[in-house]
Amino acid sequence: MDAEKRQQIALFRFSIIGPLLNRQWEHGEIGEEISRMSMQAYRIPESERHRIGKGTILEWLTRYKRQGFDGLLPKGRSDKGKLRKIPETILEKVVAAKRENPRRAVSLICHDLYKKGDLSTPTLPVSTIYRYLSTLPMRQPDDRKEQKRYECRFANEMWQSDVMHGPYLPHHEGEKARKTYLFAILDDASRLIVGAAFHPTEKLLHLKHVFRYAVTTYGIPTKFYVDNGKIFKAHEMEIACAKIGTTLIYATPYYPEGKGKIERFFRSVRDRFLTGIKGVKSLSALNQAFRAWLVDDYNQKPHNGINQEAPLKRYLRLDANIRRLPKDVHIEELFYQNVKRLVSKDSTFRIHNILYEAPEHLIGRTIDVFFDSDQMERVSVVYEGKSEGYCKPIDFLANANIKRKPMNYNSINPTTQESKEDDDDTCNILA
Repeated sequence: MDAEKRQQIALFRFSIIGPLLNRQWEHGEIGEEISRMSMQAYRIPESERHRIGKGTILEWLTRYKRQGFDGLLPKGRSDKGKLRKIPETILEKVVAAKRENPRRAVSLICHDLYKKGDLSTPTLPVSTIYRYLSTLPMRQPDDRKEQKRYECRFANEMWQSDVMHGPYLPHHEGEKARKTYLFAILDDASRLIVGAAFHPTEKLLHLKHVFRYAVTTYGIPTKFYVDNGKIFKAHEMEIACAKIGTTLIYATPYYPEGKGKIERFFRSVRDRFLTGIKGVKSLSALNQAFRAWLVDDYNQKPHNGINQEAPLKRYLRLDANIRRLPKDVHIEELFYQNVKRLVSKDSTFRIHNILYEAPEHLIGRTIDVFFDSDQMERVSVVYEGKSEGYCKPIDFLANANIKRKPMNYNSINPTTQESKEDDDDTCNILA
């Protein structure tokens, strides 16, 4: 308990006994007054009780007469700073192991002591031990990195991206409330939010959506600094960044200081946006309010980290080196993957266990298939450098009612000039 709370409790106790100190009492009167006071209800600081016993009031009065105001202060615990449920010998071994290897988790240290026979159980109250360790001078890990604040010189020189856990809301009106996730991309030089939106899941599909919007609207970043999460390390992200000439950089694991700017933005979202929204009942309504807040508030107001300059104004001032999407890269094809497939005799090929139907003239050919793993309703097919259009998943019911056409064998298995000459030579030998 801190000093301010102890003082509040002492002041409350003095307000109770104060009337007993300001007059002369006849024999027995003070006891009757204390009994009457014990029957009243009070709002007691740091307590859920509403009544005070006669003995307690009398004790407060006695302590005040002997020690003054200090006598009304709550007494501190005699065992403060000590762990009552953990033996001292065990605690010393845990502390010694932690000092030897500061990065070793307490749960693993306890398991090590259990295997050595020093503990009868492999688990101890970990949170209690961590709370105790925080009061001790511990050696910091030797592999810490030197921390220096930095800032890029130009807009789009580097973007930072991460995901924040958002509020629980129905994804559609009338549904049960579920967690939302905020995907955000921030320009390092200007602190401008180039892309951000709340989504129902923490999947790669939503990161792609935000990244496409940012690239289309604000251009191409030279570097893309991201978290070590699974979605950021996906193969599709590597492909997209390679297509547009962006260097993908991953943050150091367990080192949140490296993403300080995007984390500071998330704090602004919690403090300035989420605390002020009212009447939002769905995910779409949340995004609508969030976009308005970004445009009218965050991107327009002075930012402490950039000398009180507004992020949008600073971005426009530093936009000398902005690159746009190359003409040969279509935004919808940014995350396309490429695989080769052999078209089978029934004009089908398989991608991710989905069967697609190809044009008849591609039977027996090896084709290049371009696809987005989150948009498998159609894939792009290329044969010998020529686009063959899009193929869709096979419709078995529709094919059951389609009349079959005669097959052109030569078009399916073409014979080259060399193979014809070989056949002629063979015939001559046999003759």
